[in-house]
Amino acid sequence: MYEIGEICFGGYLCVVSMWDIRKREIPVWLIAAGGILSASLGYFHGKIPLLLMVTGALVGGVFLLVSRVTQEAFGYGDSLMIAVTGVYLGFWNVLYLLVWAYVLAAVFAGYVLIRKGFQKDAAFPFVPFLLAAYIGIVCLGGI
Repeated sequence: MYEIGEICFGGYLCVVSMWDIRKREIPVWLIAAGGILSASLGYFHGKIPLLLMVTGALVGGVFLLVSRVTQEAFGYGDSLMIAVTGVYLGFWNVLYLLVWAYVLAAVFAGYVLIRKGFQKDAAFPFVPFLLAAYIGIVCLGGI
């Protein structure tokens, strides 16, 4: 069941990543579907305690505050995706995933800065970095 859950959630992140890349926004219905998927996989899987699932979602809540304070420099959709991911992975695993997602995003941002120079309004979707970090961690056996 655990491997099936990993594949299902990875597939979900892949769909959301493609949507985020193409549209630069994530629809609420897609986030809600992910929330249902995360809660269902977490409940039936039972490997992550409920407290860690809830606190994992609260990590996304912190990012919602960041989105609000920065006037959506970090998008609400990205913050909600962190909450959805936190429900599935739990508190500690979502923090671990975020570290790697931010490392990958920083490398990409550095590449873009070198390649195109500084642009004040430059932005890129974050969910693909969540996906890349998730795939890397799962393949290395870390989650």
